[in-house]
Amino acid sequence: MTPAPYIQNDTREGSPAAQDLERQIEGVLSVLLSPHITAAQFSPILPKGLPHLRPIAVGRQEADKIATLCWSLRLPEVPEWQAALAARPAHTRPDLVETGPNGNFTASLVTSRTGARYGILALKFAAGAKQRDIHLEYGTRAALLIGQSIQQWLELRILELELADEMRRTRRMSQLAELDGLTRILNHHAFKLKCAERIGNAGQPFAMMMIDVDNFKSVNDVYGHQFGDSYLREVALAIVRALPNTAVVGRIGGDEFAALVPVPNQQSEPYLDRLMLGCACDVQRAAARLGRPNLGHVSIGCAIESSVCPDVEKLLQGADAALYANKSSGKSSGAIFDPDSHENFSAMLIRPRFLKALRNNGLRPFFQPVIDLATDRICGFEVLVRWIDPQRGVLAPEEFASILAAPELAEKLTRLLFEDALEQFARRPGYQSETLALNLGTVDLIKQEFVFDLQSQLNRYAVQWRQIVIEVTENTMLGAINGPVFQNLTEMRSRGAKVALDDFGTGYGGLAHLRNWPVDIIKLDRSYVEGITRGPRDAIFARALIEIARTLGLEVIAEGIEDIETANTLRELGCQMAQGYFYSPAAPLEEF
Repeated sequence: MTPAPYIQNDTREGSPAAQDLERQIEGVLSVLLSPHITAAQFSPILPKGLPHLRPIAVGRQEADKIATLCWSLRLPEVPEWQAALAARPAHTRPDLVETGPNGNFTASLVTSRTGARYGILALKFAAGAKQRDIHLEYGTRAALLIGQSIQQWLELRILELELADEMRRTRRMSQLAELDGLTRILNHHAFKLKCAERIGNAGQPFAMMMIDVDNFKSVNDVYGHQFGDSYLREVALAIVRALPNTAVVGRIGGDEFAALVPVPNQQSEPYLDRLMLGCACDVQRAAARLGRPNLGHVSIGCAIESSVCPDVEKLLQGADAALYANKSSGKSSGAIFDPDSHENFSAMLIRPRFLKALRNNGLRPFFQPVIDLATDRICGFEVLVRWIDPQRGVLAPEEFASILAAPELAEKLTRLLFEDALEQFARRPGYQSETLALNLGTVDLIKQEFVFDLQSQLNRYAVQWRQIVIEVTENTMLGAINGPVFQNLTEMRSRGAKVALDDFGTGYGGLAHLRNWPVDIIKLDRSYVEGITRGPRDAIFARALIEIARTLGLEVIAEGIEDIETANTLRELGCQMAQGYFYSPAAPLEEF
């Protein structure tokens, strides 16, 4: 077997490898000593790649060792030795036997099975030994044994080093598998495993910190994905720099990072406030170094290990809820999870309560009236969901929006809400002359069977399609023309329903939707309505949008009416309908 090159890393004289081999050879030599064999010496001539050994000698007397050493040193000059090496007879006798006044000496060449030369074995027999006591074959056998020992050591050493090298490669691959390919910090899976190890084996509390890069999609859209990647790498480095060395940091999503940090038993919240502030500042400096000081804004949420958040999953959920509470508040310093006020921001934390509310009729339709500005009378209602929570009272959708992002829950809520709303609406005296507006999202409208399901509900309560208004936002209309959303809206419109574009002017498409999509009504967002009574300049946009709708033959509903002056101004501008707190907030239908 050819020595592996990396064996040379441990071949210096006196190295552990050399000492190990010397001990093995010395053990073989010691066995040879007897009353007739007074000394034995191995002089190494090992090839490159094997340890550098010193000559190894054993003897009954020091003089015997010295005599053997001197004799072996002159071997290269002895013609008989050179001839013996050239002939290399079968290994039945030593390669050289010499008799002298100081005793009898034999020399045997130590080789591998393949003929590689490892050294010379010299034996000294006692000067007065009789012929029958001189066993020349001992030298040959011992040379073979030493050669085998060296060969076995070499093979074992190669296997050990190959195994060690394989283990190093395996560890390296394992480490690479744990790292995020872009930022070179822990990936989501490895991060959770490391956190579970820390929490399970430490005697101090931890806090989970989640950091979300604000508006990252826009960064990619404006500056390109190459810059976006560089930006994320700098953000990751900034987070690592800002946190203590004992923190576990990972990338858990496209633009989301998380860190598990140990916290002191006392004053943990002020400590975390400082960490979050430092983290936000370091990210801003990183953006400035990239030449984009306008970027570098993050939202941060923390959850402290407690009975409410006892493990990694609960800590992540709590930190996520705090993060979205931080986004909602608009504050830049971050937020620490408070179960009483932040739970609704986490879909996972709120899910059990939400499912229980669905089973127990805790989610109910509220109705906000739509007013005909020409007559100031109710001409219809918009259905809005409210969660009647025993602990927190009446909750509006924005207070549990996180759970509505789950398609299966949003679909179940839509079905139950519409069923309840239609049943109540059909019991209202004179309902046949009023409309009922239903808010739908992409989750509902991509279902091919949605229109047929709604048709069954309308039939059950004797409500006509002409009474139904389907409200969708501009973002719902981002799909392809002739896609499932477009087709379902077109189908319902063909049956007599009207389609209202909600929060008009706040989404992505704007006027393009009026040209390409089936729309009958635009709902003027409150941002265009507020302040229109201050003067002509403040009413410019509302006037322009109402005029566009009139030109296109569309109806207009103004949202967010809070006083009589605004209602009168909108009427003068040609707006047909309105809704808002001035008329009534959303309430149970029996109040109207």
